[in-house]
Amino acid sequence: MYGKKHIDLHKIYSKEIIQKGVFNDKYRTLHLEKVSQALLGIGKYSDSENNAISGDRSHLLSVEEQINYVGRDSELTMMLACYNDCLVLRIMEFIAMYSEMDYVVSCHTGVTKWYTNIYNKMTERDECTLQSSEHKIPKQEYGGGNRIEPVRGFYKNEAIDELDVKGMYPTIAIKNNISFETVNCRCCKDNPSARIPAEVMNEINTRLQEKAFPIRIEDYWICKLRAGAFPKILTKLLIDREKYQSLLKQELAKSEQQQAQELITYYGST
Repeated sequence: MYGKKHIDLHKIYSKEIIQKGVFNDKYRTLHLEKVSQALLGIGKYSDSENNAISGDRSHLLSVEEQINYVGRDSELTMMLACYNDCLVLRIMEFIAMYSEMDYVVSCHTGVTKWYTNIYNKMTERDECTLQSSEHKIPKQEYGGGNRIEPVRGFYKNEAIDELDVKGMYPTIAIKNNISFETVNCRCCKDNPSARIPAEVMNEINTRLQEKAFPIRIEDYWICKLRAGAFPKILTKLLIDREKYQSLLKQELAKSEQQQAQELITYYGST
């Protein structure tokens, strides 16, 4: 329709942040039947004999049943758009705000485009300085993180500890100013305090050797003069995350009769 904007709900529900982050993999495929059954408890239209109908045989139905078939698909799509007070659309609005991107464009793109737009906007505001091509680190093999394999066996009356540092990555990046434009920056090459510790370089080269990759002879350094774009974004996200976690706790502290389930889901997903 002229002057109207189109949002592809299929693209929104296919995003990992929605499928896994919001709905915890309640639906494994993006077929309308599967998503609707998982979230709404309602399936696609069945014929007069209660037989499920696939799209490739819908043309065999009577005109009335074809209308009912298409109508049910439209109803399911609208119900998914409005599910839990339009939860997924409000989350996409949140993402559009953070990425400073047009709402419809953000719905039809992914994380790479979102962050690209964020960094472009930061560059325009001189909040981020991109390096010229001659200062970029050339592409090379990397050894990956150090991982300790657990010892398989049956443990009885023994304490078993598990340490997952995934949640520590943002803090590590913020504390050490790790960003795409701060590693091997132009301004701190000759600053000894900008060099990463020798034990870290040794660990990097050990991992490279284990995988039969060439070791790195020249040390890495990290900018000491400007905060990186990535840590800046992470800091803002963590602050807002704490805000929404606080709002979630306030909502959960209410009696069950006073709790707003849509707010609990929204605060928990944001």
